[in-house]
Amino acid sequence: MTKPVRMMYNGNVIAEYDRDYGHGNTHYQLEHYIGLIERRPRSVYNAAPIKETIPNEFYQFLMKLDSPKEIVKALRLYLDTGTELLKYLACADSYDTLYACVIGNTVKNVPIEASVRIILPDLKRYDSLLKGGYAV
Repeated sequence: MTKPVRMMYNGNVIAEYDRDYGHGNTHYQLEHYIGLIERRPRSVYNAAPIKETIPNEFYQFLMKLDSPKEIVKALRLYLDTGTELLKYLACADSYDTLYACVIGNTVKNVPIEASVRIILPDLKRYDSLLKGGYAV
């Protein structure tokens, strides 16, 4: 049996969720667990909140990543961008490429300066010290 619960402050609804009063039914929300998962990244492989809240195709992508920290970063990206990142999974093979695909749309191309003037240092004093002389 579920009942909607509303949390109010000054007459405004600030939170709303379904409260499940049944036995043996656990409903996870990844947003509530992401802080704990970030503190203990190796828990991502067996965490029920991850397995039960994210789409299966995204879970399969996460299990292909190299390290638990990359998985946690990808989960945070999922929470920040929502299901929009699912359309980039086909072309992504790592967290970095997924991040570049998702965030790349908002990044502006900055022109790169073709010629950078480099001023070479004067090392005569150091050469003098190395030869046993004085550096003045």
